[in-house]
Amino acid sequence: MPSAVVAAVTKTVPSPREPTTRPDLRTALVEAARGWVRAVRANEDVAALRRLVAAEQHRFPELGRAWESHGPEGHHPAVAGALRTLAGQGRLVVPDLETAVIQLYALLVFPHLVFGTYGTQVDDDLTDRLVVSGADMFLAYYAPQA
Repeated sequence: MPSAVVAAVTKTVPSPREPTTRPDLRTALVEAARGWVRAVRANEDVAALRRLVAAEQHRFPELGRAWESHGPEGHHPAVAGALRTLAGQGRLVVPDLETAVIQLYALLVFPHLVFGTYGTQVDDDLTDRLVVSGADMFLAYYAPQA
């Protein structure tokens, strides 16, 4: 039962659009990140479920396992695929794909997840600054050096 509930709620969170075909990678990444973060911030059902799982998985381990199989990890294949494509095009240098995916999440999405868990909202202005600077930081490390 927990697996079905988690799957039903989390399927409404879109994956970030792949910025793999746009000529200006920074602009494409910022636009994709804005949409991704907006979707994460707006989905109250997923936020509520995330808080429930965090609070209760020690008592209901099957809930934790269901979240792991349908929760935030569900985006990793889409993000990993986009990064792999960009690396294949020579637009990024990604020596460790798993680390790059987690770092991109950390820069763009995790601030909203962490603050939201404690009932604090990141305002729109700070959200945009986090998205833009997060994309810049990611590209500063992973873009090919000229």
